[in-house]
Amino acid sequence: MANGSSRDERRLFTWRQKLSLLRIANFKCQRCGASVVDSKWHAHHKNHHSDGGQTEICNGEIVCESCHKEMHNGVPTS
Repeated sequence: MANGSSRDERRLFTWRQKLSLLRIANFKCQRCGASVVDSKWHAHHKNHHSDGGQTEICNGEIVCESCHKEMHNGVPTS
């Protein structure tokens, strides 16, 4: 945690990592397949950071805002 911040800086994907994940996902949500070009999207940890998942490309995926909310509310997605 840098500069007295209470947030773990290593938890967040860098902009460069996010761009790589977007390219890997072909600019689509990796859960529902919707385009994320003109919508809100999130870089999501496949193995949650709180469970020890690393903030690395191999542990990341791009998901639309809707799928991300469903994932964290325990609603299964396709």
